[in-house]
This record gives sequence, C-alpha cells and structure tokens, in this order.
Amino acid sequence: MTLFEDIKKDLPNFPDEVVQEWLLPCANNYGWPPKHKKWEGILLFKAVKFWQAKKWEKQNIDLNRDIFSQETNDVFNGLYNTYILDQDNLYSNIENGKLRFENALSYLLKNGIFPKPIYLLFEQNQYSIADGNHRFVAWYCALQLAKEIENAGKEEKHKKIEIIQKKLKIKPIAHIPNKQEVWVAY
Repeated sequence: MTLFEDIKKDLPNFPDEVVQEWLLPCANNYGWPPKHKKWEGILLFKAVKFWQAKKWEKQNIDLNRDIFSQETNDVFNGLYNTYILDQDNLYSNIENGKLRFENALSYLLKNGIFPKPIYLLFEQNQYSIADGNHRFVAWYCALQLAKEIENAGKEEKHKKIEIIQKKLKIKPIAHIPNKQEVWVAY
C-alpha cells in the first residue's frame, strides 16, 4: 500500500487533491499515521478522528481577514512581520519560508490567483488556515501592491511596476481578486 493509500484509508472523506497537496508532503517527512510531534500543528491540534468527520468543499470565498480565527490572524501577523517588516520572531526560522512566500507572491502578482488553494477549517463561525499561511500572506501583499499600482499616477505607476519587474522578474497584473479558490472542511 502506498503512503497516499494509507492516508486515504484513514481519511476517506478527504479529496485526493487535499491529500496530495497538503498531507502527503507532510507524511513523506514525518510518516503516517501522524504520530510525530510536528503533526499536532499540521492538523491544527485536532485528532484524525476529528478530521474523519469533516466534509470538504472547494469554494471561491472573499478572504477578508475578519472571517479568520485569532490564531490564524496571529500567524498572519507573525509571517507579515517577518517577510515584510524584517522583524525577527518565531516565524523567522521556518525552513524555506521566505522562498515560499516570495514564490507565492510572484505567482499571485503574475496570475492573480493562488498557485494552489489554501486549506481551511470552518468552525465556530470562523476559518482557520490548516495549510497555506504563506500563500495567504502573499495574497494580501499582492492585493495591497495591486491597489497601490491602480491608484498611482501614471509616472508613479510605471516606477512601481518597474521595481516589481526588477525584483521579482515578472510583470504584475492590474487586479488581484478578493475571492480566491480554497478547500474548506466543515
């Protein structure tokens, strides 16, 4: 039996894409079933039994930060402070974290959408990000940059686009939608 099949046996309710993109890379690093300490954070400190009861839906939702849990906003603030404000905090030492953020930001600025959906848990009338915090922070930054460019005068707009082209080697698109495709567990 493959690792993918082992995960699907324990979590048959998980869509293949969710297993493939979220859980399988973690299982390759930490094994399956999820006994390694790292799995606690990956699964949002929820047991496999909890996740077995969830139904998944792929949706386009407006990613207003008000819809997210305090924990998700705390992670957002930590990652933003690390990657945008260059502050040293507990998120500063995430392996490949800055690269993941920059790759997601480049993709979003070029295409306007996530490189792959983020994975959310909906409970108590709010969302928590199970996987995709770097993509979420990158989306927010791309959205802000697109708004700055859109509202800039012609000369300033050209300068901003030129800076992005030099730094990220891409030509940014004009609009980043608030609604993005995500997977949600209910």
